[in-house]
Amino acid sequence: MKVRIAAFAWFAMACLLFTAPRILRAATADDYYKAGLTLTQQNQHEQAVKYYQAAVQLDANHWQAEQAMGTSYYQLGNKSEALAAFDASLKIHPDNPQLKAFADSLRSQVSAASTPAPATGFSTAPTYARKKTIDNGKWKSMGVRMALVLSQLTGPNNTGSKMSMGFGGGVFYTLGLSPKLGIQPEIWYLPKGGKNNYTISELIGGSWYDSVYDIKINATYVEIPLLVKYYFGSERKQGFLIGPAFGFLMGAKAKGSITDLVDGVQISSTPIDQDMKKEYKSSDLSLIIGATRNFGKLQVEVRYGLGLSNISATDGDSVKNNVMMGTLGYSF
Repeated sequence: MKVRIAAFAWFAMACLLFTAPRILRAATADDYYKAGLTLTQQNQHEQAVKYYQAAVQLDANHWQAEQAMGTSYYQLGNKSEALAAFDASLKIHPDNPQLKAFADSLRSQVSAASTPAPATGFSTAPTYARKKTIDNGKWKSMGVRMALVLSQLTGPNNTGSKMSMGFGGGVFYTLGLSPKLGIQPEIWYLPKGGKNNYTISELIGGSWYDSVYDIKINATYVEIPLLVKYYFGSERKQGFLIGPAFGFLMGAKAKGSITDLVDGVQISSTPIDQDMKKEYKSSDLSLIIGATRNFGKLQVEVRYGLGLSNISATDGDSVKNNVMMGTLGYSF
């Protein structure tokens, strides 16, 4: 057990050391521009505009961001701001005949609607007005998540411990600190516990007496993880997550049977259905590490929860929750 915990700790440390330089690197204009393109593809034009504005603030000559901003404004029905962004892009990069033709056509529409348009040259005043609304590329999302949970109770006295399967659900809220980095608090209702299959044998009077234990511990927790999520690109398609999770025990039951045999012949079977909540502590602490992959509004994640605290309420005993999860989330 100690070897497994040490290996996991070294793995987590290696992940942090490998990604730390990327996390600490300041976001660039291209980072914001690429994040904006991803939002544009998802038809989230209002958010996309903020990222394009941030790109232009960092690099006033980023004509691609100006052009993409104009496209998002146009999709939002704001033709005046769209024209201003297209003009700003053309001023930086005039060798764009297709954009110039579209801008001229749009200028006619704006003029026909009695909206003042630049008479000659290119106006930079609208660009200044847009920059005042820049939010430095911060983003947020919230949604629901369901999970397939494989849980196991580990400890020196947990002979024959095996994983049990269950299903959980929860909600999450993500606040972006940069195009690639965010924090994500969650609230989960999770099944934990595990299976115990073991046999106690004793030789009495030339006969073998065996007691076969087949017991499953079903525990339920309300768990609150506080995760840091880092994406390997401003498009936020894939990345990793890490952070602590605080669990609060809602209930625990032991179900199964004890089968007695003499020389391999069954002589009795006793069903087990016992409340075990008093046998476990009311709180649990674990470390979560995992990988995430986004498909638009859908999120697929694989997580491992390493139990850090002893949940047994029995003096001298040590039991920890360990969990593997595959989750599917949907962000609003």
